[in-house]
Amino acid sequence: MKQHRTAHNLTSLLILAILFSLSGCSYMKYINPHMVESEIPSEPPAPKTTEFDQALRDLGKMTQIYDTYSIAIQSIVVGDETGIAIAREAEGEIPQRISEMTNSALNAVGGKVVFIPYIPNYINSMHTIGYPSAGKKILPNVILSGGITEFDRGLETRGKNTDMGFSTKSISGAPTWFDSQTISLDSSLAEKSSVATITLDSNLLDFQTVSGIPGIQAVNTIKVYKTNSEKELSFSLFGPSFGLKGTIQKVQGRHAAVRLLVQLNTIEVIGKLYNLPYWRLLQNFAANDLIVAELRTDFGKWSEITRTIKFQEMLYLHGQNVPVSGVFDERTRQALQLFAPAAAGKIALPDAELFVQLYTTIPITNETITRRHEFNGKLQALLKQLKQRPGTTEKS
Repeated sequence: MKQHRTAHNLTSLLILAILFSLSGCSYMKYINPHMVESEIPSEPPAPKTTEFDQALRDLGKMTQIYDTYSIAIQSIVVGDETGIAIAREAEGEIPQRISEMTNSALNAVGGKVVFIPYIPNYINSMHTIGYPSAGKKILPNVILSGGITEFDRGLETRGKNTDMGFSTKSISGAPTWFDSQTISLDSSLAEKSSVATITLDSNLLDFQTVSGIPGIQAVNTIKVYKTNSEKELSFSLFGPSFGLKGTIQKVQGRHAAVRLLVQLNTIEVIGKLYNLPYWRLLQNFAANDLIVAELRTDFGKWSEITRTIKFQEMLYLHGQNVPVSGVFDERTRQALQLFAPAAAGKIALPDAELFVQLYTTIPITNETITRRHEFNGKLQALLKQLKQRPGTTEKS
């Protein structure tokens, strides 16, 4: 009887020793049921930022630097056109309505872009009471429509598993009161990852005719990843068995992914509308061939004096203090030599390729906005002089 009690005490001590080694001395703090502690982390609110926030603001600067016309854009209801958001609303697969994300993106641009919200209930109620006057309202020029058109769940799934283990033979000379006379260890690792794709379509419509504006659209896709990892460890020491198991699941935020798509499509649509080099604001985006081709076409339609003024405009925005005269003089040639030494020495005006190069590389800074205002003042003075010349009707 005494030998059995001694064996029981040895087993208990062995178990406690293993628990101490696994959890450290602080484990004793949690053995007492009356000493229960729980902490809830507290964090203050933080601004929601994305990688495209700065690009939206810089797009507004672009509209000022390139002196585009002002435009009022209204976004109508943008939602999930696949039906998954409604069918699986409880799982939060993708947001059902993306309208407010689109409104935030449009309102973040600023510059020459004016955001007009679409609020049917407000419009109807104000119309009923006749206040405020409709004459004070800014009507939109264009409408931005769109929606989630593709959502492929689990488009690609990959997994891997690793298992290993060992056990000893019976240990000779072990006490007879042990249930077993072996030591064993088993370990397993399982990982699985999957990827889904979400696609957002956006189109720009004319407000008065509700017809699509040709070529002013955007279709972009983002991949959303999900991973699962599970680790398990179990071992036996002369009979008593112990185990550890850990699992973790990481899911990339689908709602955050949709917000990125909304911001990207907004940048692309407005950039195409104004013929702006919007790709400069985005990483890993190539130049838009249609915009570049349209710039070349416009250059071919200009008269010689208009081309000269356009080159002087580009040079001035690049920080070169060239005269705004409409004359391809020596100072203009010297400034061009910084960008294209081979072309600057020619007697004829440089070609469309150099103009595209200058146009698509203007610095997007507050200083450039200031130089835009300065150039516009110089241009107005030049146009006034041209009008006063007998027989001159040329306009830039």
